[in-house]
Amino acid sequence: MKRHGGHQRENMMDDGGGGGAPGTKVAKGCRVCPQMVRISPGMAMLGSTHQISSGGLKSGPAAQTNFHKSFAIGKFEVTLGEFQAFVKDTNYTPTGRCQRSDGSRGTISSLSPGFPQTSRHPVVCVNFTDASKYVEWLKNKTGKNFRLPSEAEWEFAARAGILEAFMTGERMSPRAANFHSKYANRQPGTMPVGSFSANKNGMYDVHGNVWEIVGDCWSQYYQVASAKNKSPIGGVDCSRHIVKGGGWASPLKQNGFAMRGAIPNHMASNSVGFRVMHP
Repeated sequence: MKRHGGHQRENMMDDGGGGGAPGTKVAKGCRVCPQMVRISPGMAMLGSTHQISSGGLKSGPAAQTNFHKSFAIGKFEVTLGEFQAFVKDTNYTPTGRCQRSDGSRGTISSLSPGFPQTSRHPVVCVNFTDASKYVEWLKNKTGKNFRLPSEAEWEFAARAGILEAFMTGERMSPRAANFHSKYANRQPGTMPVGSFSANKNGMYDVHGNVWEIVGDCWSQYYQVASAKNKSPIGGVDCSRHIVKGGGWASPLKQNGFAMRGAIPNHMASNSVGFRVMHP
């Protein structure tokens, strides 16, 4: 498997207080906050040297960038239990309607997304506004500068030095991630976070399960100066935000590192969630 020589593995953090699993850190005094892993500085190769298309989605163009500072990113996608802690603490009501990814009819929500779930499943049926409100709550609760990762930060951390389409190479089995496949012997819908192997950075579900909303507005190209956490450039449309990683209803190709989609800020889907980060 090809790995980029400039990438440094992250140094896992342990809060020393038993708040999270070994190799993770949970904000002190906040046991309902997401577990985080720290990503070390390094050089990243993003996107794809050859364009990949699937269902109207395309891969990002090849780009190289350097990350000069480390950052922490969610070990898992934000779970229903974590999001509900925010909802209960603030009496927040998720905005907008939620669409079914399989095209079926019927009203759904984060608590009833059309398939069984527990508190350990990734939260779905939340839009960009909902994710942003959750991040603000985390910032106020912890004093840390939580936010959604940029597209480049997400892909740098998810790849963990891998140059190929998936963490398993150019191909991926449904035994490695939760995506749509006729070979997958399971019911449609999300699975509990951490159901499959982590990448080399200790991040789980970097392929499949749910598409992850990132902090960047939709644009045609990566922002190669993303080490400074700037948004991408080229045809920027801030009425939509980029989603990464693929989801349970997406075919294999759409789950690759380089693939990128966009979702309107007001729209929610039962195959879209998010992950958080902080410096």
